[in-house]
Amino acid sequence: MSEEWVHFKIQSSDSSRSTSLASLRNKIRRHETSRAHKIAQELTEKGGQDLVGNLVRAVSETVFAETYSVFRTAYYLAKMNRPFTDHDSLIELQEKNGANMGTSLHSRYSYTKIVEHIAKEMQKKIVHSIVTSSSKLSVLIDEATSISHKSAMIVNLKVSVDGATLEFLFLELVELESQRAKDIEEALLNCLDTAGFTEEWLQNNWVSFVSDGASVMLGKNSGVARVELAVSDAVDEVQAVNHFKVFLEKIHNLYSQSNKNARTDKRSTLLLSNRLGITHVLNAAEGNSLMHVNTNAEFYEDAAIAYHGVPASDTDHFDLSVFFEEAADFMERALAHKNGKGTKRY
Repeated sequence: MSEEWVHFKIQSSDSSRSTSLASLRNKIRRHETSRAHKIAQELTEKGGQDLVGNLVRAVSETVFAETYSVFRTAYYLAKMNRPFTDHDSLIELQEKNGANMGTSLHSRYSYTKIVEHIAKEMQKKIVHSIVTSSSKLSVLIDEATSISHKSAMIVNLKVSVDGATLEFLFLELVELESQRAKDIEEALLNCLDTAGFTEEWLQNNWVSFVSDGASVMLGKNSGVARVELAVSDAVDEVQAVNHFKVFLEKIHNLYSQSNKNARTDKRSTLLLSNRLGITHVLNAAEGNSLMHVNTNAEFYEDAAIAYHGVPASDTDHFDLSVFFEEAADFMERALAHKNGKGTKRY
């Protein structure tokens, strides 16, 4: 830019007024069309713009788009039950196909955190829908073992979401400090509270509770407690019970080896069942191994007792939920036996 324009020293080339004005108009026109003036105009316009803000927004939009792509990939793998190790290779495949996947959140460790975040957000939405619709709630718990070999409790729900048909939902896997009835009760209530079910809401909408193993009873002061756990707690305190238990098991094993004794045992069992008014038997661990209860429908045939067996194994990887519906249907038929009158035993 010329010095005369920078320091405001523009002068006409003649002393007469008309000639001076013509000279100045000519200089202004040449300056207006000059490259220097155009550059100065551009700099002035850019100075009024939020360049830094626009740059940050542009970068943020790019990063968000990359993050969305990575999250969708992680969700797809979790939904299709694919292993964590597939995450990195699937990201690489999409990049080769031209997708912009960014440079972060590509490891299987990041995938684990992403899936946990998505699961928590989905759980919040589902629980919020259940709570706002005041759907009646059934809670089902089962025992499992965590990766760290600690006892854990699987918490499942049977509930209607948004007025749809009843369905089973996995809520949480809770590690237990101990297997005492009081600790299990406290862990279950804390799990429900953390998920979003308040005590007041549960009092109005919690209608049933189901657990594996022994019978369930309602404690007068402490809420839900299991007979089996109460006995287990007592056994822990009285060590001599273990010796007596082993002694009885040896007697039973010796006695049951005889076919004659086995037939006598069957007749005694059926006679006792009839006297107690037992009409239905649901075996939740049907099988021949040591972890199973070895009985079947043929055993109860002579006593006209309805039987239903579930071939379940008491292991940390066995999916017991696939048998919930058929077991529930059997229990409903049992409750409807003789129009709901008389004693029903399971």
